[in-house]
Amino acid sequence: MKTNLTSIGTAAVTATMLLAGSAQAAGKPAPPKSSASKSSGSLAACCAALRQNAANAPEPNKGYMTYAAQLCDTAATMGKEKASIVANIQTALKGAGLPSACK
Repeated sequence: MKTNLTSIGTAAVTATMLLAGSAQAAGKPAPPKSSASKSSGSLAACCAALRQNAANAPEPNKGYMTYAAQLCDTAATMGKEKASIVANIQTALKGAGLPSACK
């Protein structure tokens, strides 16, 4: 069965590619998944804060925050630690404020 990447969404595909390559591109092995449940909780709070801030933000920050929230959600689903994804979230925000839950 073929997967239509358009139906998945460009943001989800980009986020998955960024996350999958972030540890390997840095020459580091992927982090162990044993602490995923603990880190996913704090990452989920970061994602929720990004979505909440996006709801009240004017464009273009609203778009940046929405994209960052999607990236965050993908990372949380993959069991990533917050520390490993914060730099990618900051890049996606393009200068818009990082919520305190993400720091």
